Amino acid sequence: MTFQNLEISRASGQPVELYDFALADEQFNYTSSEETIQVGAVTYEPVEIERSSIRLGTESRQDVLTVRMPSRLAPANRYIGIVPGQRGTLTIKRQHRNDGATPETIVIFKGVIRSVGYVDDGYNAELAVVPLTAGLSREVPRFTYQGLCNHVLYDSRCKVPQGDFSHTGRVLAVNGNVVTVDGADGQANGFYAGGFAQLGTNDFRLILEHTGMNLTLLLPFPNNVQGRDLTIFAGCDHTLATCKNKFNNVVNYGGFAFVPLRNIFQSGIV
Repeated sequence: MTFQNLEISRASGQPVELYDFALADEQFNYTSSEETIQVGAVTYEPVEIERSSIRLGTESRQDVLTVRMPSRLAPANRYIGIVPGQRGTLTIKRQHRNDGATPETIVIFKGVIRSVGYVDDGYNAELAVVPLTAGLSREVPRFTYQGLCNHVLYDSRCKVPQGDFSHTGRVLAVNGNVVTVDGADGQANGFYAGGFAQLGTNDFRLILEHTGMNLTLLLPFPNNVQGRDLTIFAGCDHTLATCKNKFNNVVNYGGFAFVPLRNIFQSGIV
């Protein structure tokens, strides 16, 4: 039988759900089944996991899916103390045990982890996951009429090549959210403030302050990074002066630098 026939059957279906968690460059795969399930090259480990109902319809964009699982598992314990630098995502798939040797697997939900709470004296965790379609409910202006640049530094509209304003150095010391990066003093103090530090391929931290070789991060990395290579990128305060003097990129400036300071529709011309 096909997945659809088993899914709508009143007695024949034997559903099993597969949970794919992604945190930065880490992948975690679990199943609600009591036994291990292999789908291609991916192995799904059986764990105690359950979820709330998935609703369909125009209002479902705002629904929050609650996933309950042991707090010892990585998708939950990664949020203890320090929130990951990248948002975690969840993909839920469904198949039926009695759908042959290679059962058809269907994606039934995709979402982003919004928050994690701990219950049962910390033994279990409840993950609040919002669907990817939640962002479609917001009205976001493409540009705001403002003096500051609307672009995201290094994006396709800004066009500043990030490789020209980056530095990779060995982390010499770590003190809370302050990391000492070899060679960071090659630029003037504050050069990297407002930029970001990248560990590996997908773990990022905002740089709040830069003095010498010391960088103050918004949040520390979850693991000790001393001795590892860290790539740091220059920051921008989105002013016209910085765009010109630091990045030589005025031609792509995305703000309205000469917005009048007085609104004549409120104060009058005189």
